[in-house]
Amino acid sequence: MHTNHDLPKPEGLFERIIQFSIQNAIWVMLFVCTWIAVGVYSYQKLPIDAVPDITNTQVHRAISRTIHFFGIRFSFNDPLINFT
Repeated sequence: MHTNHDLPKPEGLFERIIQFSIQNAIWVMLFVCTWIAVGVYSYQKLPIDAVPDITNTQVHRAISRTIHFFGIRFSFNDPLINFT
């Protein structure tokens, strides 16, 4: 087992966390495994009830237009516009 004399003195927070994790590896692994188990349990109990709407659009409307240009009449229909 390592002692505090084997590792250099930590200079920052990140180094302190790493050294603590190395010195207490068993407790850290138990903590991680516990949280993984809690996550798996929560995932299994999660109610999934969001279902996408895959039905066809029910309302269609065609728009026709007429333009007069220099005495010539132009008539055309726009493509169908879906209103949901």
